[in-house]
Amino acid sequence: MGGISGAYPDSDFASIGPVILTKEWKQYEIDLADKDLSYISGGFCWSINLDVNPDGCVFYLDDIRYE
Repeated sequence: MGGISGAYPDSDFASIGPVILTKEWKQYEIDLADKDLSYISGGFCWSINLDVNPDGCVFYLDDIRYE
């Protein structure tokens, strides 16, 4: 969450990982306690690495929410 820099940067950032995904559903949470959420443009992102995913990947997201 967050991490955008430049002329209009995000006010804070938080992350987890790296995370190795499996075929089983699992809930992940990013602790936003004590984070400055007054200006967040980069609210959610993910990336994969070709070295460990040479054939690409498919993953599903569900119930993304900010509380």
